[in-house]
Parts: sequence; C-alpha cells; structure tokens
Amino acid sequence: MIFLNEIIESCKAEAIAGRLAPNEVNEWRYYCREYSKIFHTPLHIVETMAPEKVILAFFEEQLAKKNLSEPDQFEAIIEEVRRLQDPNYDANKEIAEDDYVKGIEAWEAERIRKGAPIPRPQKKKKKEESKPEPVEETRKHGFVDLSRFANETEES
Repeated sequence: MIFLNEIIESCKAEAIAGRLAPNEVNEWRYYCREYSKIFHTPLHIVETMAPEKVILAFFEEQLAKKNLSEPDQFEAIIEEVRRLQDPNYDANKEIAEDDYVKGIEAWEAERIRKGAPIPRPQKKKKKEESKPEPVEETRKHGFVDLSRFANETEES
C-alpha cells in the first residue's frame, strides 16, 4: 500500500529532477500549466489538446506582451529569429564577441606599449543655430493662388 507521504515525496523528487534536468514530459506539463493559467482552461482539458495548439498559443501570448517599440524587447525577438534561422547562431555570436574583445585588448596593449594616453571622449560641439532663409511672398490674395485656374477657364 502506498501512503500519501510517499506520493508527496515522489512528486517533489520528480518536480526537482524536472527543474534541474528538464525533459520533454516536464516541458509539456509546463506549457499545459501556463496555457491553463493564461486561457482559464482546466488543466485536464489542456493535457488532451494538440501540443502544437497549446505551445503556439503560449508563444503567441508571450509575444503579444512584448512592446516592439522598446529596443531591448525588439532586439530579443530579432535574436530569437536569428537563432531559428541559424542553429549555430549562439556559437557564432560568441566567437564574434571573443574576436571583438581580442581586438580591443590588442589595441589597448599596443597603446600601452607606445605609452599613448587613454583617449578621452570629445565634447560634442553645439550646433550652430541656423536661421531659416526668408521665403519670398508669392501669394497675391488669399491662402491659395488660384490664378492658374483662371487661365485654364479663359482658354476653354
């Protein structure tokens, strides 16, 4: 006979294992729980639904919450698109960042070797206030010059 405490301990252990080393079953249960919370659908019903429908709805809801006018959120979406397009994107990005850092380190080592001072950022110069050029007054009367229409009516 299985006692309630044994069930509780077994479930805790499985939950911890799923958190530390997630597998497909743990991920599916996560998406089901989230779908159930977001769309107020009983969990036992969500578990019988098609996985594509549940997971797609979850991701669509997550993307709908993002504000694309925020540069950080927009960049996060672009990063995800790049990952989907190129499975090696993260590795390539890390290599590119390492190369960039090595280039800066080499530049700094060369600067130190030469004894050059640390470059200081230059102050931005104030933009000279430019006065708008005067506009010649071409209008004779009223807001719109209708004289060209008068010429058309005289010719017809």
